[in-house]
Amino acid sequence: MNQSQPDRYNVRTRNVTGQVVVGRDNTVTTSSVDTPVDLSELLRFAEAVIQAFPALALTANQQQVVQTIAAEIQQAANQVEPNHGRLRQLGQSLRTVLEGGAAGALSSGLLSLWSP
Repeated sequence: MNQSQPDRYNVRTRNVTGQVVVGRDNTVTTSSVDTPVDLSELLRFAEAVIQAFPALALTANQQQVVQTIAAEIQQAANQVEPNHGRLRQLGQSLRTVLEGGAAGALSSGLLSLWSP
């Protein structure tokens, strides 16, 4: 943190997800820090899941969920101003379904393509 004026701080962060807490004299200010999602990596992950879909051992319900989430990722990522928070949640949801339902080297390889 750089102190530019008394009681005022300029904070610059890079690749940080979480919260920033600044306090002085019993006054605390918090702010959420949310880094953008790497759209190219997330899209590559979703597209790889779609391509590998027939080989994944998923239940019918899991198949429907995976198809829906992957399609939503592709649609949301191609918006003029993508909502990075929503994209991160969609990516995490897709990972969760794969972690819980798909076994084997193929799913491990897919999961290695994107990490929140």
